[in-house]
Amino acid sequence: MWLLDTHTFCLEEVAHPNDVPSPGYAILSHVWIKVGRGEQSFQDIRNLTSGILSLPGVELDSSAIEGLCPKIRGFCALARRNGFRKVWIDTCCIDKTSSSEFSEAINSMYQWYARAAVCYAYLQDVPGEDDPRDTDSTFCSSEWFTRGWTLQELLAPSQVIFVSAEWQSLGTKTSFADIIQEITGIDRDVLTRERPLDSVSIARRMSWAASRRTTRVEDQAYCLMGIFGVNMPTIYGEGRQAFIRLQEEILKRSHDQSILAWDNILDDPALVQTSSDPDCILSPSVLHDGVDEEEWEQNRLLASSPLAFRDSGNVAPISPEDFADILGIPFNPPEYAVTSCGMRLRLPLLTLVSGPRTTHLGVLACRTARRPDHLVALFLVPQPRSPVCLVGRYARTTSTEEPHDVVFSRFRAFLLPVEHLRKARVTAVYVPYRLHEPSGAVQDVAPSAARRPDYLSPCAVELLPWVHARLRRAGYALRVDSAEPMIFDREHVEDRTIVLSPAQADGTEEIAVLLGLCYCQTRCCPYSKQSERGLLQPHWSLSAGISSSSARRSAYHQSGTGGVNEPPIDRTPVMKRHVRTWGNGAKMFRTASGAVTLKFELLSDVGQTTRYSLDIELQKGGDLVLSPSSDGRSLASAKGRETSEESDWNVITKEWLRRTTL
Repeated sequence: MWLLDTHTFCLEEVAHPNDVPSPGYAILSHVWIKVGRGEQSFQDIRNLTSGILSLPGVELDSSAIEGLCPKIRGFCALARRNGFRKVWIDTCCIDKTSSSEFSEAINSMYQWYARAAVCYAYLQDVPGEDDPRDTDSTFCSSEWFTRGWTLQELLAPSQVIFVSAEWQSLGTKTSFADIIQEITGIDRDVLTRERPLDSVSIARRMSWAASRRTTRVEDQAYCLMGIFGVNMPTIYGEGRQAFIRLQEEILKRSHDQSILAWDNILDDPALVQTSSDPDCILSPSVLHDGVDEEEWEQNRLLASSPLAFRDSGNVAPISPEDFADILGIPFNPPEYAVTSCGMRLRLPLLTLVSGPRTTHLGVLACRTARRPDHLVALFLVPQPRSPVCLVGRYARTTSTEEPHDVVFSRFRAFLLPVEHLRKARVTAVYVPYRLHEPSGAVQDVAPSAARRPDYLSPCAVELLPWVHARLRRAGYALRVDSAEPMIFDREHVEDRTIVLSPAQADGTEEIAVLLGLCYCQTRCCPYSKQSERGLLQPHWSLSAGISSSSARRSAYHQSGTGGVNEPPIDRTPVMKRHVRTWGNGAKMFRTASGAVTLKFELLSDVGQTTRYSLDIELQKGGDLVLSPSSDGRSLASAKGRETSEESDWNVITKEWLRRTTL
C-alpha cells in the first residue's frame, strides 16, 4: 500500500499496514468531489512532488506545493497536529493505472481501514457550529451517510472521528452511536464494538446498504466485500452480476440462509389453516396463478442489488442444530452447487396443491424477530418440462387502505408456523439464481432469429430520403400533414396523412396515405391478447390505408356542388388495415387507375419506441409490374381478369356516395 507523508507529501510504499512505525497511520473517509477539478490522483501527487524535488536547494513542505488540493492539504494538516506522519487517502494513494494494484486495493480496503490508528470522516456539507444532536442537524442529513463505500469506512475502524467542512472535530462514532443508529439502522452495540460484526445476520447487514448509492453499479457489491469477509476479482463492466458473485462467495463461507429471505414475505396469520395436513396449510383461495412470471426478476434465488433487502433487517438465522430439532429429523448444514439448471440446494419441502399448478414451500433456517415461532419458507413453483423451480406466487391479502377489499400481490416467501414442519421432507431443488438464466425447459442454444415486427405502439414511422427522391422522379410531390415526427403512442393517437400530388394537372389521381392506431379488441383484431382470467387486454396497433382524390372529385360533382371547396383528404372514407396482418408488412391497394403498395420495414427496436420505414410504390394501369403483394399476386397478373368481388376502393366510394346524397 502507498502512504502519503504529511510533511513532504511524498508517496511511500509499505508492504503491510503493520509495517508502519508507531503511532501508525491515519486514514480519511470522505465523499468524492465530482465538480470542478475533482480529486487529485496518484499521478497528480507524484507530478507535483517530483517537480519540486527537481529544483536545487528546495525542501518539500506544505507551502512549497501550491498545487495541492484543499482536501489533501487540510487532512494532512489535521493529521500532523495529532502526531501522524503517514496518512492514507483513497484518491491519491492507489495507482489506478495498474489494474492489479487497483483490484488489490479494493479487496484490501476494509483491512486498511480496520488497521488504521484513527479514521477521520470528513463531512464537507456540515459546518463546524452544527450540533449533531439537533433534530434538524445537517449532520443527520449529510451525504456521507448515503454513500456505499462509507458503510465499511464506518464499521471497520475502531475509532472514527467526524470532522466538519472546516476540519474541526464534531465527535466520535462511539459518542454519536445513538444518532448514527437512527440515521443508518446499524445497531448501537455494533457501532461501539460491543457485538462482533459477523454475529449480525447477512440479511440485516445487507439492509444497512439498501438505501446507499454508488457511482458504479459494480461497487454495490465491491464495497460490501470486507463487511462479509469475502474476496473476489473486480470486473468493472459486469454490471449487476457483481452482486450475484458476491452472494455466491458468501454462500461458500456461511450457513446463514437469511441471504435468501429478501423482498416480500407473506405474513398474515388469518390465511393459515388450523389443519396439520400440508395440503391445507393455506386456504384454497389464497394462491393465484399470476401472469408474466418469466419477466418477474425476483423469481430468482439471489437478489440483484442490496435494495432487495430493505425490509429484511429483522430476519435472523437458526443454527443447523436448532433447525434439526424443529424438523425432528437429522439435518446437515446447507450445501449449494452450481449446475446448468441453476443452483442446486437441499431444503425441507412441503407441497401445496392449488388449482392446476403445484407449489412447494422450501423451508429456510431463519425466522423473523416479530414471529420467532414461524420460519421463512420460499414459494417454489415447478416449471413445465423442466427440473427448475421459480420463486414466488401471487397470494391473497387484505388491503391496508380498505380492510374489506381483497387484493392479490406477489410474494417470494411465507411465514410458516413450526407445527406444520413435521411432515417436511428434505429434497433437492434447482432454482435459477443469475439474471440471465432461462427458467423454462432445458434446450439446445440456437442462433437467435431476426426479430419479427409486431407493429404495436409505441412506434414511429419514417419516410426515408430515397423514397422522396423516387416519387419525385415518378412525377409526384409528397407532403405530410404536419412537420412533427410520425409517432404513434397513447399520447399521439390521431391519424397522420401523407399526400402524393401529381406534378402536372393531367388528370392523374391524387393519393392520400393514412396512418394511425386502432384500439384493438378481439372483434376487430385476431391478435389481441387475453389474460388467464379470460379478460380482454386491448392494445394499440399500427394500421394504414389509402384514398384517391379523383374518384372523390367525380362523386362530389355528382352531388351538385360544382367542385368548389372540395372536402379535405382526411374526410374521404377509408378502411384502414392492421399492418400486423399483412404478409411481410406489405399490402397492395387497388385504385381507379392503378394500385398503391405500402411496405413497412423494421428500422430499430432499441428503446421504448420501435421505428419503422415506409416505402410507397405507385402503379398506373398495367404499365409497371410491382413486386408481388402480400397474397402473392401482382397487378400485372390480375390485369384483364374479371373478379366477382368489388375492390375495397369501390366499396368505399359507394358508401361515400350514399352518405353524400342523403
